[in-house]
Amino acid sequence: MRKTKAMPNACARVTVVLAALLLLPCAAPSLAQTDQSKAAPATVTGRVTDGKRGLAGIGVVVMSTDVGMFEPASASAKTDAEGRYRLTGLAPGRYQLAPVAPAHIMPEESFNFIGLQRGRSLVLGPGENIENVDFRLARGGVITGRVTGDDGKPVVGELVQITPEEGNRPAHQSFRLDRGEMLTDDRGVYRVYGLPAGRYRVSVGATGPPRGQRGPSREHTFYQRTYYPGTTDTAQAKSVEVAEGGEATDIDISVSKTTRQTYSASGRLVFADTGQPAANVRVSYGTPGRGGRVIGAGLVWFPGGPSTFVTDARGEFKLEGLAAGRYAAFGVREQGSDWYSDQSAFEIADADAEGIEVKLRRGSSLSGVVHVEGVSDRAAAQRMLSRARIHVMPLAPGNTPMPGGPATSETVAPDGSFRVGGLQPGRVRIGFSAERGANLSMSRVEHNGVPLGREASVEVEEGAQVTGVRVVVAHGNASVRGKINVVGGTLAPGYSLRVFARRVGDENQFGTRAAEADSRGSFVMEGMAPGDYEFHAAA
Repeated sequence: MRKTKAMPNACARVTVVLAALLLLPCAAPSLAQTDQSKAAPATVTGRVTDGKRGLAGIGVVVMSTDVGMFEPASASAKTDAEGRYRLTGLAPGRYQLAPVAPAHIMPEESFNFIGLQRGRSLVLGPGENIENVDFRLARGGVITGRVTGDDGKPVVGELVQITPEEGNRPAHQSFRLDRGEMLTDDRGVYRVYGLPAGRYRVSVGATGPPRGQRGPSREHTFYQRTYYPGTTDTAQAKSVEVAEGGEATDIDISVSKTTRQTYSASGRLVFADTGQPAANVRVSYGTPGRGGRVIGAGLVWFPGGPSTFVTDARGEFKLEGLAAGRYAAFGVREQGSDWYSDQSAFEIADADAEGIEVKLRRGSSLSGVVHVEGVSDRAAAQRMLSRARIHVMPLAPGNTPMPGGPATSETVAPDGSFRVGGLQPGRVRIGFSAERGANLSMSRVEHNGVPLGREASVEVEEGAQVTGVRVVVAHGNASVRGKINVVGGTLAPGYSLRVFARRVGDENQFGTRAAEADSRGSFVMEGMAPGDYEFHAAA
């Protein structure tokens, strides 16, 4: 572990050395860079090959990871006749770089959480010229076949699911942004390409009608999930082996239509203290987990969120499209609401469920102010707090996050004040977040002038109005650049390195900063508040 100091507008260099994935002391900070060099663009060059010769005409795209997903590419280039590419005019920052060749794969690369190959992560400094960022591509495998119904006619527009067998590669790797590539055509033919070598299961159809499907029909007809070579039993499914660049053909599947009865569940929402109906409140449902509660129930509703039904003027609701099973219904809290919802369990066997009553209870509240440390300009502090939020997380005994207990969050007002209502009784943890670029991090939380310690937690009693909470956040514009050197070996495929920094003296353990190192081991942390920091790294 290494301690270093971040000063305003400074850029320090810290080197963390890992020996057999164990941390050793890191080097001393370097001098700050000039403002002129900070603005200098960077350049990246490299080559795309098949392991022996260069591949011409391959697109190479670099995406900034300092912005959200699916943003436009920061830069792109095509490889020349020898497979070489050059990307110029890149501003300092964090990037992801990869060749775009849908029929090819990068055999040595791991996959990210949505199943796309990572490529190379790069942290570019001002004016850097990074060379030899090379890629090896291999031709991906292909699985193709035909899907027909009981009558022998082609099944058109049906999604074919390709799932790697356990122990092959991550099960999410076959996720594709263009789902059309995995649909059967007008002949019932499908052809899925760009697959890494391995064993796969191929299936067509669904396990049941869409969740929450509405409409007067109680019988829903759909193609039953069928695995190659034509079984609905997963134990009888046959694996399909794909070699690098190979093609598995005639993987044909015959599917049958099945009909499933669905049911409805109806009831009403009422306020527990008055018995009055709760009108125009969203109602949702889920399957109870351990402890009989729906995990995540109580989250604030947002447009595009989970399927919900709205109560009428009498507080009545009707949930439709439910298969037989055990459920729990609950009211979905909206931002600014002062109530929380009970969960009312019900079961459907072979008939509709009726008479369900869900009670909404007046919750406690927690209010206070956010103070931006070291910023005397009130207008500047207000701009920094724009779109900032306070989060309140229920805790289980031992001050651990409660399973299924979602955080209740509210926006911070321009003057820094906040109020979070609809809280259930119990111990809660207070958190803070701000939009990217605000460079704010939580230092500590106080209640009536007394620091709450590392847990930043407080007890909330039934119906209590907790006031006097003060969340102290630090603003920073310093940055720390460094490099992790792995000695005594190399990281196994699929591993990445992360660096963690904690400001000495900050009581809140959740104020720890983290950054992922790029493929060279370089990392950067920006928006650091002035102070002394402890650094450590992990794989």
